[in-house]
Amino acid sequence: MKLWSTNTNPQISGLIEKLRQKLKREPTAAECQKAAATAGISLPPHLLDARIRDLRHSFASVAVSRGLSLPIIGALLGHSQPQTTQRYAHLAADPMKAATEKIGEAIVGMMEGKSATATRAKRG
Repeated sequence: MKLWSTNTNPQISGLIEKLRQKLKREPTAAECQKAAATAGISLPPHLLDARIRDLRHSFASVAVSRGLSLPIIGALLGHSQPQTTQRYAHLAADPMKAATEKIGEAIVGMMEGKSATATRAKRG
């Protein structure tokens, strides 16, 4: 399996390479685990117990933390309802805090006369 074939431990990468040559194809995770158990080698866990739901949640978490909008994330995940994607909104707390701090710093700078780009909002 490609997860283990590039491992820096030569025992692991060698085991996978031998298995690949024997099978004449890429071995499955189960085949790698069986061969490792037979050889008395412990394989790093990687993503063996990850579920699709876990991977989708991680994907959404990273997207939210990088500042992508919920509609974009929803489209990427194939959500048809915005409420489904909204479940990930709580993950945006840190980026929102950082944005609030940046805005606050800018306002303080403007109040102290440090910024020439301050503008007044027009009242209608």
